Amino acid sequence: MQIDSKGQLVRVDVMPCDAENRDPACKLPRDGFVTLTLIFTSPTEIRAAKPSAYVNLNGTKVSVPFTMEKDSCQRFETSCPLAPNVEHTYTTSVFVSGTYGKLRTVAEWQIHDQNDQKVTCLTLPVELV
Repeated sequence: MQIDSKGQLVRVDVMPCDAENRDPACKLPRDGFVTLTLIFTSPTEIRAAKPSAYVNLNGTKVSVPFTMEKDSCQRFETSCPLAPNVEHTYTTSVFVSGTYGKLRTVAEWQIHDQNDQKVTCLTLPVELV
């Protein structure tokens, strides 16, 4: 699901979360990597891209302490600048630490442009197992 962004989310793949593994939440293994692929369009050129991730803990939006690069342009299929009104594919892998407890929540992944405008945003029910 996409919320509150200027771009259009076209498709999402979360590995190892397949269709059978999403009822009611995407089950993600602790002490393992999760690969996220977002395919989206933006109405404007993207010269720089910055990711951010959040989870909802008891009604409070909390930043997730993943190690993320300041400029994610290398995570796209082509380097920045990214042309407007065409599909772009963003792929990244993050390590879900075993120190995170078992948890069921809603995760949010955002990509912001050079003007800190939210280009695309994914919200996804997840369960850390």
